[in-house]
Amino acid sequence: MLIRQLSTAIKGQAICGTLQSQPNSLEDCRKGKITKMKLYLAAAVLMLVLAVHTEAQDEPTLEQQFAKFQTKVMELTEDLTQKTKTTFEELEKNELVIKTRNWLTEQFEAMKDKIAASII
Repeated sequence: MLIRQLSTAIKGQAICGTLQSQPNSLEDCRKGKITKMKLYLAAAVLMLVLAVHTEAQDEPTLEQQFAKFQTKVMELTEDLTQKTKTTFEELEKNELVIKTRNWLTEQFEAMKDKIAASII
């Protein structure tokens, strides 16, 4: 909105042959006095406004937002996979897990031997 007003004001003033700015005071406004703005100053202000406006328009598109979301999900799953793998590796090395596994194996073998002895 500001860009449109500024560019319209500069274009209108350039057509008249002079670039004018706002009155310096209320009294100047009553008298109809308007100070003249230099062309280079008007051009600099317009370039500054256009630069700010183009920076504000650099918002990502919907496609870019989905690509960014996909990348984040992939990173999250890779991280979760790595953490899960590490946790299982640590569990395999845990002393309680090793003792439990060995006890269950011994109990299974003992039961298997009893069943084999009763069949024969």
